[in-house]
Amino acid sequence: ERVHLIDMDDGTYAGTYMCRWAGDLSFNVYLAGTAVADSPYRFLVRPGPTLAQNCECTLVKMPMSRLVAIAGTACSFTIFAKDKFGNQRDEGGDEFTVKCRGPMSIVQAFITDNKDGTYLVEFMCTQEGEYFIDVKRERIDIMQSPFLLTVDPAPTDAYSCIATGVDTEFGNGLKSSQAGREVIFNIQ
Repeated sequence: ERVHLIDMDDGTYAGTYMCRWAGDLSFNVYLAGTAVADSPYRFLVRPGPTLAQNCECTLVKMPMSRLVAIAGTACSFTIFAKDKFGNQRDEGGDEFTVKCRGPMSIVQAFITDNKDGTYLVEFMCTQEGEYFIDVKRERIDIMQSPFLLTVDPAPTDAYSCIATGVDTEFGNGLKSSQAGREVIFNIQ
């Protein structure tokens, strides 16, 4: 990072700098090519305030990938809060909103603050179709929001199916028939 020094005209200097990267850093101070006492200085740089446009979530996979869920199956994803430099936040407290819009109007989503800069979102779509998932912080979309989610139909449950015979002149498809004659039955 760039350091700006100001000569205070009293034998001292004031220095300023701004870190863009969070983490454990060290700072070396030299005078005429020689390190001053206690240099390098080690310190922790914490992430800055959350910026919605830099937040990400696990719905973002490879470009052009198809996000798919199964109707009636619980779905979840994680939001990663990030600052304006893309540093992952290390504490909670942000307020995100999630709306799932689709064939069954709006699906309720539940958000859990993990208190570490991540947020678990859980929801369930019970009807097949295309859903738009809007993820916002302070009414601003996070990166790549809204997301398109395709909800495929749930597999057919045999115990929920009913077979019924159709009465014809040759018999009922599940109760009687005549040799050499086709009979009909339906499955729902």
